[in-house]
Amino acid sequence: GAYLSQISAIMAKTLLELADPQLRGLMDAGNLVRDATFLIGDPVVLTDWEDDLQRRIAANTSLSETTRRALINARRGQGLFKENVARFERECRITHVGNPTHLIASHIKPWRESNDEERLSGGNGLLLTPSIDGGPLPGLRLAAISNAGFECVAMADNLGPFTLPPFGPGTEERLRGILARHRVDGVVDVHNPLDLTPITPDAGFAEAVEAVLADGGTDAAVVGCVPLSGALQTLAPGPGHGEDVGREEGLVRRLGRLRRGSAKPWIAVVDAGEPFDPMARLLAAEGIPTFRSADRALRAFGRYAAVRAGRTGP
Repeated sequence: GAYLSQISAIMAKTLLELADPQLRGLMDAGNLVRDATFLIGDPVVLTDWEDDLQRRIAANTSLSETTRRALINARRGQGLFKENVARFERECRITHVGNPTHLIASHIKPWRESNDEERLSGGNGLLLTPSIDGGPLPGLRLAAISNAGFECVAMADNLGPFTLPPFGPGTEERLRGILARHRVDGVVDVHNPLDLTPITPDAGFAEAVEAVLADGGTDAAVVGCVPLSGALQTLAPGPGHGEDVGREEGLVRRLGRLRRGSAKPWIAVVDAGEPFDPMARLLAAEGIPTFRSADRALRAFGRYAAVRAGRTGP
């Protein structure tokens, strides 16, 4: 016998047809075979597979229009499927976010492998924040950013399965423009991890995070904030200071808007004590998985990302 062996395209077609006859048509179209090598774990292949199934559902006139729409919406974790899951689930089991606006329903048995009943079944789903739910990652290239040098060092020292690639030229140019605009270019060098220093304000911090998330050469990101800085809104309103962590133009709300606009998985770290618990809670309420130390964050995030990237070992 063999533990792992390459098989021919003909054998792959036969095996797939036994598993699901619909897959044969996809293979004949060239979607599941690349130079006679079977790449079923390829994210592009999985997307092609689901796209084909969605087209079949849309064209199936034996189903009512309402049912077809519900089945297609279920692929995105919305609509009737989300309503059905919400009968069993009340929050994301990982981030504990409970606001339904910030949650999507994720299939336990994948949508592409389910029958129509399973695609809509509330028992076949979990409510998750979009930054946790998702398909396969293309790799384990990490973008890291913080406003403290020691935290950047901690990130680099606790990479686990991640690598730290350099930012792309376009990202570097964009970051230099942001740093110059906020007058911190004289003290911040552009590299990965990016150390913004404690003097970068809320707007500059969030703009830098946005640029890093948009970098095409990274697959995931960690955003660290050591909140002992007068340049950021990190404290709940109270005597002795003028900060308001929930301020609309403060860092937390800005990061929340970035989370809703980014498909890239990323997490936050708030490395400080009890006075900054409100900041950590607000970040979590925005749907951002939030940890209290960089080393613990990367250990957990590394395991999660490795599974999504198909890099788990024996």
